[in-house]
Amino acid sequence: MRGVHIRHCALRLGIQPALAGLKHLNRLESVLARAEWSTPEVAEGVLCDTEGRLVEATSMNLFWLRHGHLETPRLDRCGVAGTLRDALRQRVSLQEVERGPEVLEEAEAVWLGNSVQGLWPVARLDDAQGRELKRWNIRHRHRPLQAEAHALLGYPLFP
Repeated sequence: MRGVHIRHCALRLGIQPALAGLKHLNRLESVLARAEWSTPEVAEGVLCDTEGRLVEATSMNLFWLRHGHLETPRLDRCGVAGTLRDALRQRVSLQEVERGPEVLEEAEAVWLGNSVQGLWPVARLDDAQGRELKRWNIRHRHRPLQAEAHALLGYPLFP
C-alpha cells in the first residue's frame, strides 16, 4: 500500500446550499479544477469553497485523522455527499467539520474515497503550485478505515 499523491487546487467551489450534498450532472467546477495539472503522479486535487473551507477532491470525498478523531468536511454549502461517505458515516465515528486546507497538514493520516474506486490512503500533499507540503508514511493506521470501506463495497483490501 503506497498511497497516492494529491494537490490543492486554485479553483474554488461556489457555495450553493440548494445543491449541497447532491450528486448532480453539473460537475464543471471539478472538470476545471482537474485541468489545473498534467503531472501523472498526482491522482487528485483537493477543493475548497470560495470562503476557504475544505470540501472534497475533484472526484472523491476527503477524510482525515486528526488528534485521534476521524473527520470529513461538512457539505452543507457545496460538494457531493458520496455513497461511500454516507455508508462510512453510519458505520464509524466520523465527525463533519468546517476546516481550512491547513488541517490536512496537521492530520496524522488522510484518505480519499468514493464508491467506484474505494478508499485511497494519501502519501503526499502539494500546494496548488506543485510544491510539497506534507508526506505521510502509509502504515497500520490507514488499514482499519480502508478495510471498513472496502468491506462495505465488497472490494478486497490491498496488500
